Order: sequence, then structure tokens, then C-alpha cells
Amino acid sequence: MHTYLKNGVIICGLKVPLGILIEALAAFAITRLNIRHSNKVFMIFLIGMMLPMQAALVPINLAMSRLNLTNTYFGLFYVYLGFGIPFGILILRGFFRSIPKEIDEAARIDGCTNWKLFWNVILPISKPAIATLVILDFLSTWNEFLLASLLITEDKMRTVPAGLMNFFGDHGADYPLLSAGVLISVIPIFIVYLVFQKYFVEGMSGAVKG
Repeated sequence: MHTYLKNGVIICGLKVPLGILIEALAAFAITRLNIRHSNKVFMIFLIGMMLPMQAALVPINLAMSRLNLTNTYFGLFYVYLGFGIPFGILILRGFFRSIPKEIDEAARIDGCTNWKLFWNVILPISKPAIATLVILDFLSTWNEFLLASLLITEDKMRTVPAGLMNFFGDHGADYPLLSAGVLISVIPIFIVYLVFQKYFVEGMSGAVKG
């Protein structure tokens, strides 16, 4: 169980921060930089949410096999990143749009570049939305089973949901060990939620307003 927990922490530790950074940069460009056809660009991102994961299992498996990325952290990480970006952009775009544009104008008068505006102004204001994404992204990545079972076949590389299947045998399940494993697997989720929960409701309300 310790190995499965370690694998889950490594993958979540890679995917969640980098995914949120990419999503924040994309949402910032769409909402604050006045790029052409920003709404159309946003709609292109949203198409990713319309694609059922099950429909992409065969192409994903073939691509990862040809790239020799099966049974690797990065193979699973890249796929999780691709499926998670559209939802993150949806949340952050809504929150960024609720921030008054006058803040941008004041920051530029003070000499802020686009990067400083993003890093020093927009991101600190957006802590509620970012905390919301941390909780939701960590939860979905930690509990994902289908892709983890498809791309990871070596037992030592399995994440927690796939690893728990080892407690099921041909003639039944080892319910005491299974129950203990499920209880242990909930602890990281509980810790993440406790740390960020005070921002959760505010972050979701910002997304709805957007």
C-alpha cells in the first residue's frame, strides 16, 4: 500500500501544480490580454470536455505504447494533464472575468508587464479559484482508475485505485485489507480539503458568475 500511495503522490504532485499553472496562463490570455477571437479559443478548449474518456482509450493506448510511455509516471501524467486542462480553464476564466479591468490599468501604470500582472496581481486575487481547482484536481487525479489501469500494468507502478484491486482474488476479496487500504487512501484527500476548503465555495461562485 505504501508503494501505491507514493505513486499517487508523485503523479498528483506533478500534475496538479503544473496543470493549474497552464490553465491559469491560458485563462489569463483569454480574459486579460484582449487577444483576437478569445471566445472562439475558449470554445476550442471546451471541446475537450465533450470528448468521452472511453472514446479515446484505444488511441491513447496506441500512442503511449509507440512512445514507450506505458508503465511510466510521465505517460499517465501527460494524459491526465490533457483531460484536466479544459475544466481548469473553465473555472479560472470565470473567476478572472470577475476581476475588474481597472486593476489591470492601475498595474500597467505602475510599470507591470504582462507577466508581473499575471504573477503579482491576478494570481494572488484568484486564490479562491486556485484552491478550488487544487481540491477538485487532486481528487479526480487521485481517484482515477480507468486510465491508470490501462497505462500501468506493473504492480510497483500502480496508483491507489488500481492497487486496491489486488485485494480482490478469484474466489473473493480480502475485505479487512481492502477496508484498511480505502481508509488510508482517503487521508491525503482529507488533508488537501482541510487546507483549502475555506476558499472552495468562493472559488466555485466566481466560476458560476463568469
